Amino acid sequence: MKTLWSKLPLMGLGRRKRDVSNSQGCDTWEYIKNFECKQCQRYVADPTITPEAEAIDDGFSAPCYCGLSKPAHPKKIQITSAWDRPAWESLLPNEIPVTVTPDPVDPDIPWSPEACIKNVQTDSYGVLLLKSALMGTNRPSEYVKLSSDTPMYTRYSSEASVLHLLTECWTMMEPKKPKLVISVMGGCRRFTADETKRRIFTSRLIKAVRSTQAWLLTDGLNKGITMVVGEAVNQAQSVVKVGDDLLSEIKCLGVVPYGLIRDAESLLVEDDEERYNSVKYKVCVTELNGKVSLNGDHTHFLLADDGFRNKKASADNFRTELEDAIQNSDDQGLGISVVVLMVDGDLSILRRCVMALERNIPVVVVKGTGLSADLISDTIELLLENDNQKLLDKVHQYYGEIDEQTQKETLCLLKRCMEHVHHITVYDIDTDTDLDLAILKALLTGYGAKEKQLELTLQWNRADIAATQIFARTGIFDRDKLADLMTKALLDQKTDFVELMVRKGVTMKEYLTPDRLIYLYSHRADAYMKMLFKKAKNSQRYWYIFNVLKSFIETNERDTEYPSKVIEKKQMQDPSHITMRDIHHLFEMLIGKHMIETFTYPSENSFQDPYRELLLWAVISRRKDVAVYVWWKCKSPLSSAIVATCFSCSIINLLEFKDTRARMEQKELKDKFESLAVKVVDECYQQDQTNALSLVQMKSPTWGDLTTLDLALLGSDIAFISNKCCQAIVDKYWLNLRWKFGLWLGYRAILLVLHTIMILFNLHNNISTFEILLAVMVLLDALQKGIEAITEQSFKLWNSAWNIYDSLTFTLFLIAFILRLSSASSLQISIFISRVMYAWCGVLFTCRLFRIYYIWARLGPMVIIFILMMYKLLEFLALFGLFILAYGVASMALTHHPCENREAFLSISTVSEFFEGLFFPSFWKLFGELQLDTLTGNETRCLLRTETYSFWPRCEPCVEGEINCDCTNNSDYTLSVKFMLAVYLIIGNVLLLNLLIAIFTNVFDSIRHTSIEHWNFEMYRLMRLYERKPTIPPPVAPFVSLFQCFCNVEQEKEPNDMVEDWNQTTVLLTLFEQQQIRSLQSKIVNYGKEPGIHTSWKVDKIYKIMSSWIGNDAKLLKELDTNFNGVKETVEMTITRVTNLSRQLDLMHINLHEAQARLEESQTTLETTIMQLMVEIKNLGMKDSNKELSQDDCNLTK
Repeated sequence: MKTLWSKLPLMGLGRRKRDVSNSQGCDTWEYIKNFECKQCQRYVADPTITPEAEAIDDGFSAPCYCGLSKPAHPKKIQITSAWDRPAWESLLPNEIPVTVTPDPVDPDIPWSPEACIKNVQTDSYGVLLLKSALMGTNRPSEYVKLSSDTPMYTRYSSEASVLHLLTECWTMMEPKKPKLVISVMGGCRRFTADETKRRIFTSRLIKAVRSTQAWLLTDGLNKGITMVVGEAVNQAQSVVKVGDDLLSEIKCLGVVPYGLIRDAESLLVEDDEERYNSVKYKVCVTELNGKVSLNGDHTHFLLADDGFRNKKASADNFRTELEDAIQNSDDQGLGISVVVLMVDGDLSILRRCVMALERNIPVVVVKGTGLSADLISDTIELLLENDNQKLLDKVHQYYGEIDEQTQKETLCLLKRCMEHVHHITVYDIDTDTDLDLAILKALLTGYGAKEKQLELTLQWNRADIAATQIFARTGIFDRDKLADLMTKALLDQKTDFVELMVRKGVTMKEYLTPDRLIYLYSHRADAYMKMLFKKAKNSQRYWYIFNVLKSFIETNERDTEYPSKVIEKKQMQDPSHITMRDIHHLFEMLIGKHMIETFTYPSENSFQDPYRELLLWAVISRRKDVAVYVWWKCKSPLSSAIVATCFSCSIINLLEFKDTRARMEQKELKDKFESLAVKVVDECYQQDQTNALSLVQMKSPTWGDLTTLDLALLGSDIAFISNKCCQAIVDKYWLNLRWKFGLWLGYRAILLVLHTIMILFNLHNNISTFEILLAVMVLLDALQKGIEAITEQSFKLWNSAWNIYDSLTFTLFLIAFILRLSSASSLQISIFISRVMYAWCGVLFTCRLFRIYYIWARLGPMVIIFILMMYKLLEFLALFGLFILAYGVASMALTHHPCENREAFLSISTVSEFFEGLFFPSFWKLFGELQLDTLTGNETRCLLRTETYSFWPRCEPCVEGEINCDCTNNSDYTLSVKFMLAVYLIIGNVLLLNLLIAIFTNVFDSIRHTSIEHWNFEMYRLMRLYERKPTIPPPVAPFVSLFQCFCNVEQEKEPNDMVEDWNQTTVLLTLFEQQQIRSLQSKIVNYGKEPGIHTSWKVDKIYKIMSSWIGNDAKLLKELDTNFNGVKETVEMTITRVTNLSRQLDLMHINLHEAQARLEESQTTLETTIMQLMVEIKNLGMKDSNKELSQDDCNLTK
């Protein structure tokens, strides 16, 4: 169906409309036509009103009791309701409308709404194009006129209901179901005069609406508080896109008394057969005969028709029933919380307040806005004084001089309000700041079940209210309910609630079961999560062979079996279904190894460290707040933080470059946890250096016995490895490895010398013994590399740039040697290729010695900068190569004849010359080798003329005397070639080369300040590599490595007495780490805002930078140490004082907060007790009083 809004221009408030049908198959507009409105069917003049008092259509007749003139009444009655039919017509089908002539006017018959106002089919519906003088544009709003007694719920299929209209026809529940409906009522006469209060109210109202995705409900008329609400909506309104449709972000519904609408006749449907009705409606600010325009900033209007067209018209009952239906949690209701916001207001607003309270709808009274709002707030304050005179004075103060009957009615209304005082919340606009907090407190009064109250506070993310208003007043909670709330809090990143749940009895070890962890990973899994699990599933098939090979060498690995049946079973499963084994495979893909039985063999057993599992889930799902919170609770925070960086680093490498948002979020997570790890290790190293060093080197069985430093190497945590604690370990081990490094360096140098001698002096067509010996050395070196890769605890650790470089070098050498073996059959092409490959191996063997420079503090950073520039150079060549090719092709096409190019390309002996002329001359020209003489082609070629449109022209030369010839001289194109060369040189030398310089400068500037940290990182990688190598280099090294593997296998078979001692050491180190974490946490306020230690870290950072500038100058370093030690002592003394003061202030704040909570609890208990006593006293007084007690004694009971 073509919806209504597809015909309207997009004006900022588009919305989507569904194809709504009832049981009879009617569409949306047919459904809306089922609504009825009210119409007076009998004219009876109101004797209390003269024709001059009202604007009457004919100008003579007095208006009816309903407010209409006599000509405005219908001449015929169309009855649509079955119970309105005469008795003799009850046998007719309900679908046949009956038209009867009304009875003549009989003045003796009294007029009443029940007898004279009947239901007829609605005649006003469609879309209003509201033109406001303020906006100057047409803003579409949907509207429908309906009877004030229209049912809220659908009782039978053919009946139209209000809730069905809102949710299905108008789709107000999209894009999200609101958490709240704020019903605003009031007069706002004094409130609008105070511009400051008006601005404060609108800003806080919009804040409350945005925080809860709330609907706004008003009377829809362009006056009073509704106009203020409309202006706030106008300023904050925005459009959200859902699918292909545009929807208003803020839904503002006006429930309008139809009899009070100005220019209501313009809303009528002109053509009943028209499926689409669009009405232009002008919004006016002034009133006309008591009629007011609709407000132009509402998105929907319900025109409640009670049959009156004068000041008696009201929609209060209809609006109260609608509010009750919205908050009804039954199947028919919407189950959305409703709160009434009372601002200012006269006596009618006070009546509306009573109607809402008697339906258990909470009311927030905005104190400081005047009239009824201030009267109710003052009445609550006077409730305990039992002074009727003060109350009467307050009534006269706000309402002025009123008659005795109005005074009695006011006092009775106040009495009825005070009977529901527990549903009233007072918000002082002058002193209170959070309107949403007042609304939440009001909503809590309407929820009886404490679990519902907790869920409500969770939706609003107000853990403080849950702690002081719910947990402080109630007893034991259902653990399952708390667990469900914990899950919602984790998914919504509401860490304050997670902390509250933990404090109130949720044990994380009992909470986090495998099923709940699966639910967390599976909940609304987006394309990002599905991509990760899909890649993890595919990676297992490739790593299975590697694990099998590894199992032959090491026996202390976990089960590497991956049966084919399991693979087939997983392939048949739904790819969106996630299991514990899938999570395990994801961990293995991200970090290389994961060993926890709960994942491989899921059971009901809990996890050893549930906070760590939540941390990994939060990192993978990019929930930063939850990740930081649960990290503080982990048993091993240091290793957990480093593992989190490993996960983020691996995910960044897996993501595509276009996934900028996910990459940025993972980068933020990596930087955050790396900084936390640095803070922890600094704190530990400051307290106890020995324990800190042991902690950094402690192995983690979960991750394949990798140490924290190894994990940091996987995560590329340069700042962490450059920390002074980690560098102390590197320095310690490097002292013992220097001689081993020297032996391997000597081997590399010998290998280079032997290879150089071979390719310069001993490389003939036949293979020599010298070449065979060199090939055996390279083969054994390659075997050693393979053993290192297989025996590595994690292949990701071996998978470094230098190891890949060595593998490629050995592969290239062995391929060249194999080609040399095949050249024995005198294949010249094999000799040629192998000789070239041997030459390139010489280059690679020489460049391999660059790693020697890593051991020097001055040359090491330079090598790192050089390597990083090489990556950028390769990226630049991808662009530069195409540019060179473009000029080479174009210049060759103009300086060489096509037949000449064809001959060179098709000949084996000249094909190399063809490609050389295509690329190299263009390249040399950029560096000054212009060779201008080659730009002029002097050769003239005469060929036999080819037929027109020939697919492959002939290149046969002409003989003397041949007439049918075509001659071409390439010198004719010299000018074009020179012009092309000029453009090429300008772009190449000026643009591209300067672009390369700018790229290198950017790389140098970005690495210069951190080059020392990069060098420290590479030094640890070098240290770790040589720590695992045998002492003797190849050709003996691979045999030593195999012997060591055999010895390790034998040791695994023997019982190990060191396991118990190792466990004790682990426990002690864990206790030490927890102690330092608590010490660090006490220094950090709100997880990251440091009052004083940030200054100390800044001093350390400045010291590192200045040390890198000075280099190895001992004298300057000593002077720098002396100066910085004095500065650091002063800073530390200041930090200590600031920290002590901060702790005292925090303690005072906590004590004050607890005292305030206890005081509020006592006050609330006292108020509840007093209210119960008041009700009991009132009931006793009414029983003992005289039955003839007059209504004049209806005062408030004090």
